Amino acid sequence: MVVGKLNVLHDFDNPHLSGKYALRRGGKLILYAISKKLPLLRRFVKDIYFETYGNCMTLAALDKLLGIESRFGLKDEVLEAFPELDKELANMGFAVHRHYHVSRDDVQWQPPLDVEKDAWFFDQQYNTSRNVGSHLKWAVFHADYPYLLPAYVDFLLNARRIGRI
Repeated sequence: MVVGKLNVLHDFDNPHLSGKYALRRGGKLILYAISKKLPLLRRFVKDIYFETYGNCMTLAALDKLLGIESRFGLKDEVLEAFPELDKELANMGFAVHRHYHVSRDDVQWQPPLDVEKDAWFFDQQYNTSRNVGSHLKWAVFHADYPYLLPAYVDFLLNARRIGRI
């Protein structure tokens, strides 16, 4: 049973890559991880600090090109790092919501969104299962997980093929 069209929310929690992800990428990313503690090194990996921003804009461009009416949830930390991002996304025609983690089990958006808890990590689940899911109203893909971009493209193709977007 398919509930209806699937809404897309790009959840952007962290303005920069996590240290764990950086260590897996090796080389330059090891410098990035160290630069979190030693700001002197940041000038060597400045491009890495903007990788999540670039991924967010890539998601927005894909959605714009394909006519996907997605939304973006931005935490305060993201807007502190990229103060114009909400305006850039709004100028592209996307709804932008402030995003708050009240507790581990309480995530809120302003203006409010009714995103079910099962959808909070949809991107990571989809990455392993490739299951679009018929019971969810939202598919949350994190803009701060750039390694999931191929899974997002695959999701778009599969969801469009079965009429969910």
